[in-house]
Amino acid sequence: HLHSPHSKIKAEHLCLIGVHSYEPEEKMLLEKLKVKIFYREDIEKRGLKAVFADALTIATTGTAGFGISFDLDVLD
Repeated sequence: HLHSPHSKIKAEHLCLIGVHSYEPEEKMLLEKLKVKIFYREDIEKRGLKAVFADALTIATTGTAGFGISFDLDVLD
């Protein structure tokens, strides 16, 4: 579990990029866990390169590495 003190992955090192909607309960949990959310509007305003650079910093600061998961539902 991400909220366990024994987690291998800490929630503060997670980022969601390109979010445009989710359930209210999901939002509350992500905010509680301090997961960084980059919304679709963030990409439109700042560009993917800038958003990804910020996400990479979050995912790699104080960690041994990082992984990427790509949700195919984002493809229109």
